[in-house]
Amino acid sequence: MIQARFFAATLLLAAPVHLSGAQHAPTNVPRVINVTTESEAGWLPSEELEAEAQKTLQDYFHALDKGDDRSLWELASDGLKRLTTFAEFQTNNKKTRKDLGRLTRLNVLQVTWTKDPADAPAPGIYVAIDISGQFTKTKRQCGYVVLFKSRPDDPFRLSRIENNYMSDAMVRKIAKQKSPAEVDRLWLVLSAHCPNYRSPFAPSR
Repeated sequence: MIQARFFAATLLLAAPVHLSGAQHAPTNVPRVINVTTESEAGWLPSEELEAEAQKTLQDYFHALDKGDDRSLWELASDGLKRLTTFAEFQTNNKKTRKDLGRLTRLNVLQVTWTKDPADAPAPGIYVAIDISGQFTKTKRQCGYVVLFKSRPDDPFRLSRIENNYMSDAMVRKIAKQKSPAEVDRLWLVLSAHCPNYRSPFAPSR
């Protein structure tokens, strides 16, 4: 259910992204707006709000690429910060960067908005951005980022990050110790947590 993606608590895990070398989707595509049924009736995000959310996502990626964990910490919401300490946050980021390497392709799969839903922990604007990526050390990655702002003039903050991946080293190890089919089975289980993701990896026979 879409609401669980917006509001369930999770630990912030960093995924390194190299924007300057990444491939991006074409910009000359029709504007598509997805809004949950629980959102304020008749509300739609403006183009300015969409641009702000995209910039926040880019700021997040740039900070990850530079290893600037302090800036990433400042982007996180207060609720997200309560789930961990800054030291734990840095440790998680370091491991994830080591596993993934640099981003070579980033796909935005879908963007979904909601405003002032009744069961939210706080009123405001939420946007879930479903993504997948390919990295120099990892070809299997998917997840999503949820941004939040309580008032229109507030900046967006990161309220949830879901990052699922199998590094290339892990894939090789599992394929050698078990089988390529087991790699596909495990990735199917992991990627099931990624909304709107369709794996490009054909099942091994």
